[in-house]
Amino acid sequence: CPPCDPGQPELVYDGLESLCGRMPCPWVLEAGSAASAATFHAGARGMTLDAGARVTRPLAGIPLALDGVAPAVHLLVSCDRGATLRIHFDARESGTSVVVSGETRAGIGAGEAVIQSTVVTLSAPGVTAPTTLLLDRWILEVTGVGACTVDELRILDGSEIRCDG
Repeated sequence: CPPCDPGQPELVYDGLESLCGRMPCPWVLEAGSAASAATFHAGARGMTLDAGARVTRPLAGIPLALDGVAPAVHLLVSCDRGATLRIHFDARESGTSVVVSGETRAGIGAGEAVIQSTVVTLSAPGVTAPTTLLLDRWILEVTGVGACTVDELRILDGSEIRCDG
Protein backbone atom coordinates (compact mmCIF):
# COMPACT_ATOMS: atom_id res chain seq x y z
CA CYS A 1 0.00 0.00 0.00
CA PRO A 2 1.29 3.50 -0.75
CA PRO A 3 1.69 5.79 2.28
CA CYS A 4 -1.36 7.86 3.20
CA ASP A 5 -1.13 11.64 2.85
CA PRO A 6 -3.79 13.12 5.17
CA GLY A 7 -5.40 16.43 4.31
CA GLN A 8 -7.64 17.87 1.61
CA PRO A 9 -7.54 16.47 -1.94
CA GLU A 10 -6.23 18.84 -4.63
CA LEU A 11 -8.76 19.21 -7.46
CA VAL A 12 -6.97 21.67 -9.74
CA TYR A 13 -3.38 22.93 -9.94
CA ASP A 14 -2.56 25.94 -12.11
CA GLY A 15 1.09 27.00 -12.23
CA LEU A 16 0.21 29.89 -14.58
CA GLU A 17 3.19 28.93 -16.78
CA SER A 18 1.70 28.60 -20.28
CA LEU A 19 1.00 31.82 -22.17
CA CYS A 20 -1.86 32.85 -24.45
CA GLY A 21 -0.76 36.33 -25.49
CA ARG A 22 -0.13 38.38 -22.32
CA MET A 23 -2.25 36.12 -20.09
CA PRO A 24 -1.62 32.66 -18.65
CA CYS A 25 -3.69 30.05 -20.53
CA PRO A 26 -6.69 29.60 -20.21
CA TRP A 27 -7.29 32.76 -18.13
CA VAL A 28 -9.26 35.58 -19.80
CA LEU A 29 -9.05 39.26 -18.88
CA GLU A 30 -12.60 40.61 -18.42
CA ALA A 31 -11.86 44.02 -16.86
CA GLY A 32 -8.93 46.23 -15.91
CA SER A 33 -5.29 45.30 -16.35
CA ALA A 34 -3.63 41.93 -15.73
CA ALA A 35 -0.78 39.99 -17.34
CA SER A 36 1.65 37.14 -16.90
CA ALA A 37 4.56 38.22 -14.69
CA ALA A 38 7.85 36.94 -13.30
CA THR A 39 7.69 35.68 -9.71
CA PHE A 40 10.27 34.90 -7.06
CA HIS A 41 10.79 31.40 -8.56
CA ALA A 42 13.70 31.67 -11.02
CA GLY A 43 12.29 31.38 -14.54
CA ALA A 44 8.73 30.82 -13.29
CA ARG A 45 5.66 32.82 -14.25
CA GLY A 46 2.67 34.01 -12.27
CA MET A 47 0.03 36.68 -12.89
CA THR A 48 -0.21 40.28 -11.70
CA LEU A 49 -3.66 41.85 -11.40
CA ASP A 50 -3.96 45.61 -10.94
CA ALA A 51 -6.75 47.25 -8.94
CA GLY A 52 -10.02 46.78 -10.81
CA ALA A 53 -8.76 43.73 -12.72
CA ARG A 54 -11.04 40.74 -13.19
CA VAL A 55 -9.83 37.50 -14.79
CA THR A 56 -11.70 34.24 -15.32
CA ARG A 57 -10.87 30.62 -16.10
CA PRO A 58 -13.34 27.98 -17.31
CA LEU A 59 -13.57 24.83 -15.13
CA ALA A 60 -16.15 22.70 -16.98
CA GLY A 61 -18.12 21.37 -14.03
CA ILE A 62 -15.33 20.15 -11.73
CA PRO A 63 -16.98 18.52 -8.67
CA LEU A 64 -16.24 20.17 -5.31
CA ALA A 65 -17.33 18.20 -2.24
CA LEU A 66 -18.68 20.01 0.79
CA ASP A 67 -18.31 17.28 3.37
CA GLY A 68 -17.23 18.58 6.77
CA VAL A 69 -14.08 20.51 5.75
CA ALA A 70 -14.25 23.98 4.22
CA PRO A 71 -13.05 23.97 0.61
CA ALA A 72 -10.13 26.29 -0.01
CA VAL A 73 -7.75 27.80 -2.54
CA HIS A 74 -4.05 27.46 -1.74
CA LEU A 75 -1.89 29.99 -3.53
CA LEU A 76 1.27 32.01 -3.42
CA VAL A 77 0.25 35.68 -3.32
CA SER A 78 1.51 39.16 -2.64
CA CYS A 79 -0.82 42.16 -2.47
CA ASP A 80 0.15 45.82 -2.20
CA ARG A 81 -1.06 47.64 0.89
CA GLY A 82 -4.72 48.54 0.25
CA ALA A 83 -5.35 45.76 -2.31
CA THR A 84 -7.58 42.74 -1.73
CA LEU A 85 -7.67 39.60 -3.89
CA ARG A 86 -11.18 38.20 -4.17
CA ILE A 87 -11.67 34.63 -5.30
CA HIS A 88 -15.04 33.46 -6.62
CA PHE A 89 -16.40 30.43 -8.40
CA ASP A 90 -19.57 30.23 -10.43
CA ALA A 91 -20.98 26.85 -9.46
CA ARG A 92 -24.11 24.70 -9.62
CA GLU A 93 -25.89 22.53 -7.09
CA SER A 94 -28.70 20.39 -8.51
CA GLY A 95 -29.11 22.84 -11.39
CA THR A 96 -29.24 25.92 -9.13
CA SER A 97 -26.56 28.63 -9.50
CA VAL A 98 -24.32 29.11 -6.46
CA VAL A 99 -21.45 31.51 -5.76
CA VAL A 100 -18.49 30.18 -3.79
CA SER A 101 -16.10 32.87 -2.55
CA GLY A 102 -13.25 34.03 -0.30
CA GLU A 103 -10.66 36.82 -0.14
CA THR A 104 -7.16 37.63 1.08
CA ARG A 105 -4.86 40.58 1.68
CA ALA A 106 -1.80 38.33 2.11
CA GLY A 107 1.73 39.51 1.53
CA ILE A 108 1.11 43.07 2.67
CA GLY A 109 4.17 44.68 4.12
CA ALA A 110 6.22 47.83 4.23
CA GLY A 111 8.52 48.27 1.25
CA GLU A 112 8.98 45.31 -1.05
CA ALA A 113 6.12 42.85 -1.35
CA VAL A 114 6.64 39.34 -0.05
CA ILE A 115 4.93 36.42 -1.73
CA GLN A 116 3.36 34.24 0.94
CA SER A 117 1.89 30.77 0.91
CA THR A 118 -1.76 31.41 1.75
CA VAL A 119 -4.89 29.31 2.17
CA VAL A 120 -8.16 31.11 1.44
CA THR A 121 -11.16 29.34 2.97
CA LEU A 122 -14.18 29.38 0.69
CA SER A 123 -17.81 29.72 1.69
CA ALA A 124 -21.03 28.99 -0.16
CA PRO A 125 -23.85 30.84 1.64
CA GLY A 126 -27.18 29.02 1.46
CA VAL A 127 -25.62 25.64 0.65
CA THR A 128 -26.09 22.84 3.17
CA ALA A 129 -23.39 20.18 3.53
CA PRO A 130 -22.89 17.42 2.72
CA THR A 131 -23.30 18.06 -1.00
CA THR A 132 -21.27 18.36 -4.18
CA LEU A 133 -21.07 21.54 -6.21
CA LEU A 134 -20.03 21.69 -9.85
CA LEU A 135 -17.49 24.48 -10.48
CA ASP A 136 -17.96 26.13 -13.88
CA ARG A 137 -15.80 29.25 -13.71
CA TRP A 138 -12.95 30.57 -11.54
CA ILE A 139 -12.88 34.34 -11.01
CA LEU A 140 -10.05 36.43 -9.53
CA GLU A 141 -10.43 40.15 -8.98
CA VAL A 142 -8.50 42.85 -7.15
CA THR A 143 -10.30 45.59 -5.27
CA GLY A 144 -8.94 48.58 -3.42
CA VAL A 145 -5.68 50.32 -4.31
CA GLY A 146 -2.62 48.54 -5.71
CA ALA A 147 -1.99 45.16 -7.28
CA CYS A 148 -1.73 41.48 -6.34
CA THR A 149 0.64 38.93 -7.85
CA VAL A 150 -0.43 35.28 -7.68
CA ASP A 151 1.37 32.01 -8.42
CA GLU A 152 0.64 28.30 -8.10
CA LEU A 153 -3.13 28.29 -7.60
CA ARG A 154 -4.66 25.10 -6.16
CA ILE A 155 -8.31 24.26 -5.46
CA LEU A 156 -8.64 22.04 -2.36
CA ASP A 157 -11.74 19.88 -2.01
CA GLY A 158 -14.14 20.18 0.93
CA SER A 159 -13.53 16.59 1.97
CA GLU A 160 -10.77 15.18 4.13
CA ILE A 161 -8.39 12.28 3.58
CA ARG A 162 -8.05 10.32 6.81
CA CYS A 163 -5.31 7.80 7.46
CA ASP A 164 -5.82 4.69 9.55
CA GLY A 165 -3.12 3.82 12.06
